[in-house]
This record gives sequence, C-alpha cells and structure tokens, in this order.
Amino acid sequence: MKTLLDVLREVIESFERLDIPYVVGGSFASSAWGQPRQTRDLDVSLWITSSQVEALTQAFQADWSDP
Repeated sequence: MKTLLDVLREVIESFERLDIPYVVGGSFASSAWGQPRQTRDLDVSLWITSSQVEALTQAFQADWSDP
C-alpha cells in the first residue's frame, strides 16, 4: 500500500517532468516544517496553462489507471 509520501513523490515527479510549477500545503507541509497538526491532509496548488492540461491528464491516466 502506498503512503501519502509515496503518492506525493509520484505526483511531484509528474509536475516536474511536465514543467508545471506547484506548491504543497496542508498539514503535510506544516508537519514537514515542524508544526504538526492532527489532520493528515495534503494540498497541492498548480500554475498550469491550458496547453499543459492534456499532457497532465495523460500522465495521470498512465500512472494511476487500474490495471
């Protein structure tokens, strides 16, 4: 079973491969900076252009589709 960190790594690899700027927030980021919270949420914000949408969609379909 994948951990939250495993999922984040895979998602970030897709963003970086496609040159899509992103930021990570939520309790996951807060805990990484030394401010633990009781929730376990992970927020990701992107700066994506319309020309990148199709490539990102295809990347996630390839990486996250059921076999």
